[in-house]
Amino acid sequence: MKRIVHQIHVASVPILDSLKGSITQNDTLDGNWLVTGDIRIEPGVTLTVSKNSWIISRGNADAQNLGLDPSRVEIIVQGTLDIEQGSQPGRPIFTSTTKTRGSWYGIRVLSTGRITSGMGARVEYAQIGLTIDTVLSADTLKGFNIKTCQIAGIITRSSSVALLNDTISDVPNGYGLQIDHASPSVRYVDISNCQYGVY
Repeated sequence: MKRIVHQIHVASVPILDSLKGSITQNDTLDGNWLVTGDIRIEPGVTLTVSKNSWIISRGNADAQNLGLDPSRVEIIVQGTLDIEQGSQPGRPIFTSTTKTRGSWYGIRVLSTGRITSGMGARVEYAQIGLTIDTVLSADTLKGFNIKTCQIAGIITRSSSVALLNDTISDVPNGYGLQIDHASPSVRYVDISNCQYGVY
């Protein structure tokens, strides 16, 4: 993972570090980060996002190109993405510099990956907020707030993931929750202002 230390402001949020590339050892993101290119959490590695952090992807750009989309930042999870519970509603925040729908790709949890979530994490302005392909033991995605996405809030191809008390909103030309050849546990998920609620 490449870190560049500087101080700028994005959407009135002070940014102290930027990053891109492969994460090959356990690490913690604390504070506010600008993601300039794809980041990939390698198998067996845990990346922890501390509570109240902002993870801000550069909109409509990708300086690393490790994933599917050469023009949008992806957070690719082949290890573990551990999101701590924030002390304020909607924190930590995964967002974009441009604040426009679909300006970064989103979080992709691949077959060897897993995601653990504290209540209240917010994902916004992505193509797809969360794409879940994991086949590992059951994880519960609890309390995510996913909004203002282009294609879908969540797409899951995994039956081992449980969705509980999540909120998905403002995907007017796409899917709130798309379930693809899977049977995940879905309880108390609130979906609003989406062309298709559950598909």
